[in-house]
Amino acid sequence: MKKTILIAVSLLILLPVMLSAKFEYLSEEEYKDLKRDEVKRYWEKLENKMAEYQERKANAIAQNQQCQARRDELKKELTQVNSEYETVYGNIMAMLGVDEASYAAVNNSIDYFQSEATQWESMSDKQLWENKTQLRELLAEYEEYRDNPESKVPDFRTEFSDLDNRYNNLARSLEAAKPKYYEDSYTVVKGD
Repeated sequence: MKKTILIAVSLLILLPVMLSAKFEYLSEEEYKDLKRDEVKRYWEKLENKMAEYQERKANAIAQNQQCQARRDELKKELTQVNSEYETVYGNIMAMLGVDEASYAAVNNSIDYFQSEATQWESMSDKQLWENKTQLRELLAEYEEYRDNPESKVPDFRTEFSDLDNRYNNLARSLEAAKPKYYEDSYTVVKGD
């Protein structure tokens, strides 16, 4: 009983290995040296291998057709999603009152505010404090522009987020640049 189980288990282990073994094709000389029985077995192996390849090809073609059908379905879904996106995007732009000309103006405004921020960030604390009125005017101009609906265009969300951080840092830098004691020009008016 133990021998039968051992043989059955070894067959179960070896059979898949033998079936998946690589098939070796014979050269013309090796084929000529085969006996009639060996030629018959060789042709059976070739036919089996051919049948296996044909089955694999049929499976591959079927899978390819399934993938192409799925790709076509996904293309249709993508077209629908893109059209929905365009509709929603158009509604957002109409709600904000942004057309192509104002879209380009937003781009130009972003460039302007970025170059200004870069210029002011390169200044020392002393220079910031000396030019505090111009910096405060720029900060006010930026805040006023941020209240504009054109600045809410979804395409420029990251740019404005970056600009918000830069201008907040400039405002903090201006406050940090303020000397502990400073002179302010103030004229006393009669009646003060």
